[in-house]
Amino acid sequence: MFGAVITRQTHYIWLIACSQCFPSPPLWKTLRESCMNWRHRVALIEQWNRVNLALTSKVLAFMYGPLFPELKIGKH
Repeated sequence: MFGAVITRQTHYIWLIACSQCFPSPPLWKTLRESCMNWRHRVALIEQWNRVNLALTSKVLAFMYGPLFPELKIGKH
């Protein structure tokens, strides 16, 4: 449970930081290395999938407009 909360908050803060000031290559390397150390944790994989689905949904809406079918993302 604790790992899931930390993973969710880390991704959230990372995305907010990227929208304000894009991280430098050393910070990307640090994130990558941290994720590599936690890749066996289910919470990390599930959260990464949710982040990718949410970003993909935004890209599809941007590229194809509001008439493109909505990508459903579960609450869990």
